[in-house]
Amino acid sequence: MGKPVKIPANQQELMKEKFKENQFNLLASDMIWLNRSLTDVRHHDCKKKHYPAKLPSTSIVIVFHNEAWSTLLRTIWSVINRSPRPLLKEIILVDDASEREHLGQQLEDYVRTLPVSTYVLRTGKRSGLIRARLLGAKHVKGMCSHQFLTKTAEYLLEDQSITQVDHINDLGVILDRKLEFKTHTNYVADKASRSLGFLFRVAKDKDVYYLKLYCSKV
Repeated sequence: MGKPVKIPANQQELMKEKFKENQFNLLASDMIWLNRSLTDVRHHDCKKKHYPAKLPSTSIVIVFHNEAWSTLLRTIWSVINRSPRPLLKEIILVDDASEREHLGQQLEDYVRTLPVSTYVLRTGKRSGLIRARLLGAKHVKGMCSHQFLTKTAEYLLEDQSITQVDHINDLGVILDRKLEFKTHTNYVADKASRSLGFLFRVAKDKDVYYLKLYCSKV
């Protein structure tokens, strides 16, 4: 259970060669069982935690690009094995323009055999993490879907009401309910406009310092 993998001496060269494919020990990954279990390292109080029996279902979105076969499948099986089945609506894999053969038809054939509904979406061209995540979010059917994201939607967790919000501030970046940046862009533009307006009024007095500051902002 969670024991480290030891590469035999006669496979050291193969390990170095496979390392070049994804810049990690791919040989070790290929030797680990897909249903790998790890030691439970949670705090003892966390193990006593009980959650409501009725919770909304969810969709898991996994974005990848040229991912190794064993690591991608282990991620999928980790989600399946460690998620309460009634809560796991589906798994959506978003392929951000991968070029490796095993991530094509072979992957689509494999996910059809899984015990949880799993789909593969493809961006068609390199789009980056955020756009790929948004593509996945548009197709979810679990709690992240538009049917649940209404202003009147409320959930109860341990008798406490969780109310839907229009946006969140994550490390200074404002994201709306669709994980888009329009609210953040408008906020930054409005803040900059107010600053420029103030500097413009001050710069009218011909103060060279404020005039230079205004020009630098523009």
